[in-house]
Amino acid sequence: MRHDASSLLQYSWIRSAASVRLALIALIALVSVAGYVVTRDTIQGDRKQAAAREAQIESARTQALLDRARAYVVGLGNVLGDEPVPSQRRFVELVGSTAGSAGLADALWVQNVPGADRSAYERSIGAPIERLTASGRFVAAPPQASYLAATFTSRTRPQLRRGVDVSTWPALATAIRDPATVLAVTASALGSLGGEPGLYLVTGARFGRGAHTAGYLAVFVSRGWLRLSLEADPQQVAISSDGRQLEGQLDRAPAAVASFDALARTWRIEVATAPASGLQSLLPWLVLAWPLTASLVALLVGNAVVRRRRAEREVESSRDALQVLADEQAALQRVATLVARGVSSDEVFRAVVGEMRMLLAADVTALERYEPDESVTVVAAEQARELELPLRAGMTVEDASIAEVVKRRGGAARIDADDGDRGSSLRKYGLGTAVGAPILVEGRLWGVIVAAWRRRPDVPASEQRIAQFTELVATAIANAQSQAELIASRARVVAAGDETRRRIERDLHDGTQQRLVSLALGLRAAETKIPPELGDVRAELSQTAAGLAAALADLQEISRGIHPGVLSNGGLEVALKSLARRAGVPVVLDVHVPGRLPPSIEVAAYYVVSEALTNAAKHADASVVEVELRAGDELLELLIRDDGVGGADPDRGSGLLGLRDRIEALGGAIEISSRRGRGTSLAINIPIDRSGMPAR
Repeated sequence: MRHDASSLLQYSWIRSAASVRLALIALIALVSVAGYVVTRDTIQGDRKQAAAREAQIESARTQALLDRARAYVVGLGNVLGDEPVPSQRRFVELVGSTAGSAGLADALWVQNVPGADRSAYERSIGAPIERLTASGRFVAAPPQASYLAATFTSRTRPQLRRGVDVSTWPALATAIRDPATVLAVTASALGSLGGEPGLYLVTGARFGRGAHTAGYLAVFVSRGWLRLSLEADPQQVAISSDGRQLEGQLDRAPAAVASFDALARTWRIEVATAPASGLQSLLPWLVLAWPLTASLVALLVGNAVVRRRRAEREVESSRDALQVLADEQAALQRVATLVARGVSSDEVFRAVVGEMRMLLAADVTALERYEPDESVTVVAAEQARELELPLRAGMTVEDASIAEVVKRRGGAARIDADDGDRGSSLRKYGLGTAVGAPILVEGRLWGVIVAAWRRRPDVPASEQRIAQFTELVATAIANAQSQAELIASRARVVAAGDETRRRIERDLHDGTQQRLVSLALGLRAAETKIPPELGDVRAELSQTAAGLAAALADLQEISRGIHPGVLSNGGLEVALKSLARRAGVPVVLDVHVPGRLPPSIEVAAYYVVSEALTNAAKHADASVVEVELRAGDELLELLIRDDGVGGADPDRGSGLLGLRDRIEALGGAIEISSRRGRGTSLAINIPIDRSGMPAR
């Protein structure tokens, strides 16, 4: 009995131990399988989150890139509109200096040409309207109701020939005919140029002033430009516009998608899940085999928790990075808008240093220009209130240490306070780091953009952001220089013309007129010596003398029209009184001119009044003309009013158009108001530059 009880007890213990082992094995197997599933799902979730972050980042980068391209097109359109006379040479120069600086060098200015005007249009551009065949040859365009003809092109490709009819280019023609193109820059559907895929940025624009200057500005954006600018892996990131693929070809289904609207189209960014790393593929199986060691399981679980927390921190960091990117693009957009509007360089400079200081959280930002005498002029600067840096004009390059380093290297530079003698100026004013980037205008080193901090920033990121502003500053400077050169050129042309007329008038007065007077006197003297019996001869001689006197009077009138001698001798007030006496309409003069003015200003004011009086007498049917003129030390103000029929249009080729060019060449402005039935008024302001004149 005792043996049987002992055997039964032993059997029960063995059965109980086996049950515990089975339960333990089952528990371990269950935990292993659960660990495998959890780990696999966690890894897949992390990879999807990474793809979603990448989609948002690439979306922001693509949108910023398209915004910059739009800003360059807007800027080019504004510059074209400010041109006085359109020309092929000027179009190539403006495209190269504005859009070309961003790598967008292929551009056309297209006009809608009715079929009835084809011959006149071909004569005006000196080229026939042609079409580009599929084989790449140019043939004469067949007769049709209208053409979309490229009046001016950048000539960067053989396909960009003047007079080419783009109405058969589906992507470009459709975008031009889109009503939205008149109001804003729009992107075309996917097309090509010279066999290279891409799209066109199209907007309504004017090239020059006056009639027949309306058209469409089209800039080609190649697909390669997007790829090189974004630096994205084409097997991981794909970009499409309105459902058509532009860039990238995913080798698997997209894991994340981001979209946005820009340039009148919907853009879609697709990102594939990155291939799993070796560790990511192996980790679920390691978790499955965790019974080999409990410590390994604990380690893997701990690693999974750490990785999840890291992913959360990366998500938060990505949000911060997106915000920084958005702020950066907004700052660049604001400055680019100022450049595109053609505001003064000083206003652009102030905006640049202000935006940079806020964006970089810098204590000091400055824009400095290199001078020929090895000095540096601070053209714009901002600094923290508690700092008192002596930012001034005329600093030597050695005084501005960061400017010296940038000039010597010809590239971006950085100086830290602990850089020996070079960092002494930073230490003196409590600064820790300074970064500078060069400004190149038409390939020449013009100046430097500088930012400085009391604490060291993320210098590589700061250098990259500063460099983005240098392109906008260079564009603003180039625009200002072109405008200044144009004004100076026009002023020289006007001055040369005035001097030529003055010389012709003087030659006529001192030479031809005097000789004619001598001849007339000689004829009259000869007439008195004719005997009475030769009455017929005396009559003919008298008639010849009278004709010579009439010719002399005509010559004197022509001489006054070329350049009034009374203006050179008596000054503006005397000349205007003489002009009023000869006018074909009553004139009320109110003129106050203290002394003589620069000759160019006196001539301009005289001819404005002369043209206005002539128009009032011939066309306005006016009963009176009022002329008010005030000349101070710095400004001449001229107001001319008549009570005629009005309706004068200076843009239709009247003499007022030439007067406007003359006034603007002197840096002045003319405002013309001529409503029908309410007369015509001209308000002119001309700045007075007395340099070179003798003191009064």
